Amino acid sequence: MSSEVDLKQIEGLAMAGMIKEYWVEECEEGAKLVVKDINGSVYETRCINSKKAVELAKRVLDHYTKVFSLVSPE
Repeated sequence: MSSEVDLKQIEGLAMAGMIKEYWVEECEEGAKLVVKDINGSVYETRCINSKKAVELAKRVLDHYTKVFSLVSPE
């Protein structure tokens, strides 16, 4: 089960090095960003009607997780 959160909260988790994995999921109105933290909790944004906006947010997470990650790359 996942909790719906604001994108800024997901970015905060990433800057704190708490993101283990993340992905984009299609939804009725477009797409949403889904993340799993290092404790196994799953969070997702609301459905955003612009898949491009979600992909841009994912690229930001790509950067944050590389810079701030507490999880070693496999």
